[in-house]
Amino acid sequence: MHASALAAFLLVVAQGDPAAAPERPADVAAAVAPPPRGGAPAVAMPVLAPAWLDLVVNTVPKGTLLVQLSGNDAWIAAEDLEHAGLRVERGERIERAGRSLVSLASLAPDVSFTVDEVGLAVRVVAARTVLGRSRLDLARIQRPPQLLHREAASAYLNWALSADSDERRAANGELGVAVGPGLLLAGATVDREHGAVRGLTTAYWDDRERLVRWAAGDVVVSPGDALAGTGLVLGGAVGRELSLDPYLVQLPYPRTTVFSPTPATLEVWVDDGLVRRTQVQPGTIDLENVPVNAGLSEIRTVLRDPFGRETSASTFALLGSSTLAPGLVDWGVAGGARRAAYGVRSLSYNEGPLGQARLRMGLSPLFTAG
Repeated sequence: MHASALAAFLLVVAQGDPAAAPERPADVAAAVAPPPRGGAPAVAMPVLAPAWLDLVVNTVPKGTLLVQLSGNDAWIAAEDLEHAGLRVERGERIERAGRSLVSLASLAPDVSFTVDEVGLAVRVVAARTVLGRSRLDLARIQRPPQLLHREAASAYLNWALSADSDERRAANGELGVAVGPGLLLAGATVDREHGAVRGLTTAYWDDRERLVRWAAGDVVVSPGDALAGTGLVLGGAVGRELSLDPYLVQLPYPRTTVFSPTPATLEVWVDDGLVRRTQVQPGTIDLENVPVNAGLSEIRTVLRDPFGRETSASTFALLGSSTLAPGLVDWGVAGGARRAAYGVRSLSYNEGPLGQARLRMGLSPLFTAG
């Protein structure tokens, strides 16, 4: 449709020629609202000229929709604006055919617009306050969609033989049997000095949904601190096992935010390494789980628009190697009779009881209690 034809079409509709109006009676509003109950006088309403136009927000096409034109104003349904990524919480509104229409002129200065009669489009320039917000997860390992866990029964046997010039010979073996979430491990060694000696015999049961592992048999008691000692007991243990979910973000990786007024290419750098290069739409982008290394790291973001203009920003982040993400809890208890002479005797639990408990909680990105 040419510009002259569009202008003539809108003029005829505005004058009220029913023969020229679009055959969409549900979308065409009356010029005067019906009088309210109680005999109050009618309220004058704007005369609207409906037209199907393309909506373009910050140079990004958002589809063709019904726009109601009135003088120097344009009225668009609130749901259409939200679908286009605009957060409209204010502005003048009227009801038409069960839809809430928003006046674009009333959204100034956050929104400016022009009606392109040649291109049959409404071109909107929106500020940061009304543009949408999106999230970009930069975690190194992303959880695949529709992930399924299978627990087929299986078994394995590891063995090794060794010998040296002093005629010392030995054999080692380990047997594992898995059925569902359960696993049984048993090991043994044979040499000329001690004969056959039982190694570790332990049964495990994993609760994948709660990230909890149960163990019974020969259990290693360790508080998880490099400065603390460990012990081997005949007993049981239960505790949080975060490795059951390899996609769980355990560390409090930093986050940052960037804003792009137009479609752009976003680059995220950590120190001198490129982490991600991706296309982004106009709006605010929350960058989460930026994969920095333990210690102090520099995070640099670069936005490059279609015209080659670049905007960069840098920030620094500090990450501890043993901290937990906020809201994450690590706990565990273990205890039993301490085993003596491991590797020499098969059954020797005469060194008294030994127990251990741990509890750590991620309270903030910078503080883990426990």
